[in-house]
Amino acid sequence: MFALATKSRGRKPVAKAMRTTLPERLHSLGMVDELTYNGGFPAARLRVTDADLDVDASLTAFGEFAVHQPENSTAPIVFFSFHFKNKRKWPVNASVLFSMPDVLNGTFKKWGQRGVTLNRGAKTSDSEGSDPVERNKWGNLTLSVVEASHGSSTFYPILAQNLSQAFSTFQAFSSGKGSSELANVSTEGDGGATAQTGAISVRVPLEAKGNGHVILALSWFFPHRMWGSVDLGHFYQNFYNSSEHVAEKEGTPAHVREVEESGSKWQALCLNNSFPAFLQDVLMNSA
Repeated sequence: MFALATKSRGRKPVAKAMRTTLPERLHSLGMVDELTYNGGFPAARLRVTDADLDVDASLTAFGEFAVHQPENSTAPIVFFSFHFKNKRKWPVNASVLFSMPDVLNGTFKKWGQRGVTLNRGAKTSDSEGSDPVERNKWGNLTLSVVEASHGSSTFYPILAQNLSQAFSTFQAFSSGKGSSELANVSTEGDGGATAQTGAISVRVPLEAKGNGHVILALSWFFPHRMWGSVDLGHFYQNFYNSSEHVAEKEGTPAHVREVEESGSKWQALCLNNSFPAFLQDVLMNSA
């Protein structure tokens, strides 16, 4: 789940889930007023409308796709680019949260100052005779920060018992609390042995009426794809050895620009022609 927050001098901090509906047990998190979707492969965009937040915000999600280049279209990573526009005539801090529940029945850990990783199972030998069931269990997911628009941006990884606790930590973080104070809100240590939710949060300062951005990523690595006792594997395992390796190698600002350019070329190919609109849409989104 994503969440947004703003804090400015003289105004009450605001933090809301980037959702318009939530289960009743999570209604206390608050929701944004409106989300507007548009997109075309390989990108999707959500525009946020909310009267309480001090910023206009949008999220663009996209993955790798390069025409006739399968080797540049298979990286197991998705990027999430947030753009903020300060609505006020005074400076504002804008923050974003990216949280993930323990979907693997695994173990969370902090990944330095880049993100958090969820590990499942133990890495076992690929040799014939090793238990295919155990091999199939191993893998990991990583949430990471790629880029923030200002050098004074602040990052904080969160390991928590549940989403509500992670959100409470995010609220404290977005309002300007320091690491020692945040540790009292998020009770999990670096190991995260009992954490059920992992999250990353980033805070960026915006000048009056100014702009800013944050780019986050979700990467994964599950190399074993079993068909009975035969391990079919994945093409991407030829290039990476973990979800952190994927994030380290592909999650760079320069590579993100390349991915955006490749996606734009594909969209231009499908849209800059005389085809009827319905056919343009079919071509672009059937890649």
